[in-house]
Amino acid sequence: MKKPLSLDFTEGNELAARARQLNRINQVGYHNRFIGTFTEAKRLLAAGIIGDIYHFLGESYGPVVLREKGGTWRSDRAAGGGCLYDYASHTIDLVNFLLGKPVRVSGTKLKSILSKDVEDAVYSTLTLESGLNGQLAVNWSDETYRKMSTQITILGKKGKIIADATELKIFLTEDNKSSGLTKGWTIKDITTLSTPVDFYLRGEEYSAQIDYFVQCIKAGQLNNKSSFETASQTDEVISLLLRDNASSN
Repeated sequence: MKKPLSLDFTEGNELAARARQLNRINQVGYHNRFIGTFTEAKRLLAAGIIGDIYHFLGESYGPVVLREKGGTWRSDRAAGGGCLYDYASHTIDLVNFLLGKPVRVSGTKLKSILSKDVEDAVYSTLTLESGLNGQLAVNWSDETYRKMSTQITILGKKGKIIADATELKIFLTEDNKSSGLTKGWTIKDITTLSTPVDFYLRGEEYSAQIDYFVQCIKAGQLNNKSSFETASQTDEVISLLLRDNASSN
């Protein structure tokens, strides 16, 4: 199923609960969860490679709307959803995947730059269940990018992780023998981190997510890493952002 799961997160919660009740295998297409650089970042974070995390920055930029627009499907929130549903949802879901679920937002600004009826940029501070705070910065009216680019920067007491769809950069303040990583910068390329797929569909990550879903069906695996439940959590954060932006205008 394509994202978002629902424009009303309560309906998404109902779908997730119903799927669990009926033991139905389900998946939503948040492809960042299947990109090798991000899955490796998740593994390193779980191993505590950069120590206690104290901040993060999730960013997405791209050239979707580069001139004054109105009256297209992208300008209809129920159809295209604006930058928030189209772009920021991927960034929010990536934060949830790597660091945990955002439960509060503050200082949210939904900026209309060129579009008339929807936002072209999203800025906010996210607070996770763990209490960790970080920033969200998304803009689909940035012509300095050839296509959508998503990056996350995570700061810890023992180093830093910077990951996008093509490269994973790790900076450590000291050697980490258990991981084989040394003090300073280590750079890992996506070509060394991609999971082999049986067919190519637009990009390895899209093939990987479909292949993963097929394998879940074959194995009867209900605990999908991009499920109705996690997608509904992303929809809930979107509702928080909409409410916070409205309250400040």
